[in-house]
Order: sequence, then C-alpha cells, then structure tokens
Amino acid sequence: MSEIKASINNAQVIGELLEMNLEEITKEVTLKGANGVEKKVTCQQMAKKEFKNPMFLVDVKGNAIGVDFFPASEKKLDENGQLIDNPNFKSLKTVLENYIPKNNAKDGEVPTRVKIDGILSANEYINKDTYEFKSITQVNGFRITSTGVPEEDSADCEISGIIRSIIPETKGEDAEETGRLKVELYTFNRNAETTPFTFIVESDLADDFNSFYEAGQSVKLYYEIITKQVGVKKPTTGGFGRRESHMVSGFSVTEYSVFRGDEAFDEENEYYINPEDMKQALNERDIKINNMVKTAKENKDKPKSSPKGASSSGTKANPFGSASTKKSPF
Repeated sequence: MSEIKASINNAQVIGELLEMNLEEITKEVTLKGANGVEKKVTCQQMAKKEFKNPMFLVDVKGNAIGVDFFPASEKKLDENGQLIDNPNFKSLKTVLENYIPKNNAKDGEVPTRVKIDGILSANEYINKDTYEFKSITQVNGFRITSTGVPEEDSADCEISGIIRSIIPETKGEDAEETGRLKVELYTFNRNAETTPFTFIVESDLADDFNSFYEAGQSVKLYYEIITKQVGVKKPTTGGFGRRESHMVSGFSVTEYSVFRGDEAFDEENEYYINPEDMKQALNERDIKINNMVKTAKENKDKPKSSPKGASSSGTKANPFGSASTKKSPF
C-alpha cells in the first residue's frame, strides 16, 4: 500500500449550550506517554455522567446536536514520562463550573453560547450478546469555547475520502425511492486505517451530485449535521382542553447532509486515494473486525469477565469488490 495521507475531517458546531452531561470524579487511571511509558495514578477526571448520552447537546437553529469528548484526567505524562497538568481537564472543568446550559438556566440567566471544534468519528464495538459489529457515527470534540462565538448558529463540516457507492435512498416495504441519495464515503486516519460514513444528498442536489461524482473517486464534501424527528403526532380524543397536544411518538435521528462538493481529486492531489490501496485497506479493516469478534468471544469465556467494545436501479457500481469472502459489514 502506498502512503495515504490522513483525510480532511473538520466539524464545527455553533449554538446555545442545551444540555451538559459532565461531572468531576476521582478515578484510578493508566496514563500513557511516549515510547510505551505507562503510569497508574489516582486523580480527578472530567467524564460523562451517562455513558450512552453525548457530553454536550447544542441547540443549533432548533436542532439538538450531540457532541462527545474523551474523558480528561487531571494529569498526563510529558515526553519524559513525568506527570504534568492536563489542559483538557482544566478546560472541561471551566465548562462545568461556569457554562449555563439552556435546560438548567434559572430565571434571568442567559444560556452560554458555544463553539465546538471536532471531527466526525465512529464508535465501533462488538455487541456482547450477539457478537455483531456495530458502528455509530458521532462528533468528537477537542475544543469548546464561549469566547469569540459567531452570532449565527451552524453545524457545518468538511471531509475528504473516497466514494464507495452512490445509491438512491428508499423507504418502506416497497422500497420506494425518496429522491435523495445515500453516499458511502471511506476516510483514513493517521494510521492509514479506513472508516466508512454515510451521507445524505437531498433531492434538489441529487441529479447534480450524480453527474458530478462516481464511485471510486476521491473527493472533498461539505455537509451539515441535522436532527430529525421520526414519528407521528399523538392523537388526542375525548376529555377537554383549549388545544391539541403537540407531543409526537417515535425518535430523533441525526443525518449528515451534503450541501456542496469540490471537484474530484486527481492523482496529483495529496488527498487522492488509489482504489487499489482502498481494496487493501478494506481487507485490513475486515481482519480487524474479525479479531474484535474473536476477542469478544474469548473474553466472554473467561470467568468474571465480559466483552468490551473497541474504544437497485440507479446504483453506481462498487469499484473495490468484496473486502472478504466472509460476511462483511460493508
């Protein structure tokens, strides 16, 4: 495999802080430094209260956008393996002590307006009961501030990668086409590991997108994060009152909606990905997932142990082929 540059991956969320799922705890942690140095210490840590929920919810034009952060310990190791203060801990502690979430604002308090910088990432793990591989797309933040925040809400992001497929979105048992497109884009991290993400192209841009791009091309896309409610309004019958209830049943979903794209990269571009390298990366990803499943099964067999997660018509052909003859999540 030729050297592959890490993909462009920038996400920015701007709006009012809606909810904060954050607390300071005392915990024994293993700090890791350069050259494999490790040190076990007990210190303060900023971490999520509820593991399944994002650390922050931001109100962006009425959309509740979730952003996660990694836990931040009070100390970290420097290049010589010595304990030093961790600025990420201090930053999150400032947020906890000084920022005002909209949902907890008291009378007269103004919710804190924030800007969060981060990346699009995938929380990948093995279901401990079914051993099924799961990949959940999320935004991981690395910086949050209340200083110099623009007045206009936005959740605009940019990402580069290689298109594996472009297919019409369908719904229902009859697989009726919605007019929108689903785009499977594979990105690379600094270790040349590939991760897939699914993007939506709305119907008003679908024709242009289809004529502009094809599977196998390396591209840079611009997208926005949108949350939508999936469900119906609950009917109210009988009783009394002055109006109908606005409550809905169902759930909310997050979509990553493409609103713009640059011209496809040529082979001279530093972010160009060779389809042959992509095939090899898919094989390596398949091996990684199989190893995750194997480890989960082995851990379940151990006493007092449980598996843990890892930290149609119009379809354009997939130029990479199958990553494996075995069942693959791709």
